[in-house]
Amino acid sequence: MKLWALITDTFREIYAKKVIIGIIGIEVLTLAITAAILAASPRMMGEPDAGPPPARDSVRAPQPAPPPLEDTALLGANSPLDSVANRPKTSSRTFEVAPEQTNDFHRGMQRSLAEAVRGQLGGFTIVIGAAMIFLGIFVTAGIVPSIMEKGSIDLLLSKPISRTTILLGRALGGVIAIALNLLLFVVAMWALYGIFTGVWVTSFLIGATLIPLFTFMVIYSAVILLNVITESWVLPISLVYLHVIILATFLRGREETLFTFIGSDVIKRLIDGLYYALPQTADLIGTATPQYIWTSSIDNIVPFIQGTIFTVVMLSLAIWRFQKKDF
Repeated sequence: MKLWALITDTFREIYAKKVIIGIIGIEVLTLAITAAILAASPRMMGEPDAGPPPARDSVRAPQPAPPPLEDTALLGANSPLDSVANRPKTSSRTFEVAPEQTNDFHRGMQRSLAEAVRGQLGGFTIVIGAAMIFLGIFVTAGIVPSIMEKGSIDLLLSKPISRTTILLGRALGGVIAIALNLLLFVVAMWALYGIFTGVWVTSFLIGATLIPLFTFMVIYSAVILLNVITESWVLPISLVYLHVIILATFLRGREETLFTFIGSDVIKRLIDGLYYALPQTADLIGTATPQYIWTSSIDNIVPFIQGTIFTVVMLSLAIWRFQKKDF
């Protein structure tokens, strides 16, 4: 109950801030714009630009018009035009579209629509993941330092609550608050595409929620350790943003970028070690999430294993350091 009380208190504190209200406003505006675009797009509404071929409808083949009778009469009875004019009329040829062809056409249109929806949602998850990290860290980075201020920490330590419970309660409260916000936004986006297009991409509902949330937790564990060490939120945010924007991207493509300028094998091995030691956010957000939406599976689970180990190590160090601090 003590842990849950800390979680709920942290949850209320986050949603009482104007920052999270502003983020919610941005999300609502994004959903409104998306709904307007989907409603105005006939292709995304399942209305193709050109209709399907009609089933069992006759298509009359064009026939050359016979020459006028008065012209053939002037040429004589044995003229070629006379034979054309007196040729018995035949019924025009018709072509019928088989039901199988119509069904194939509709199935092709449905596949094209489903691929278009998956493509848009797959690209959208990259934006969601990046926003999850940047905005989530910005909102939660001050949670731990706020309890370490003189007065707040004295009040907490005067109660029969362990330091581990205090730290984990604050951290879990921040994670739950961000997770709820992310879940509501993803469900709303998923429902919009499902209603307007008729394509319900379940993999988006799962992948756009769990993978970005996992990435946030990995990054947030490092923020908590830096919070405890520095008792501040400025340096942790700066280092996280630097890693996500620059370092993680370069480490992911190190063989095509960094290694082309480095000849030493020792330095290359050090860079490889840095890649496996730090959170692989570019692999999680830029590769794993879109791939899961497209295929409902993930080929490379190394970033998840590395992220889990990294989170456990960071939280363990944070708890150890928090217990050793002299308040």
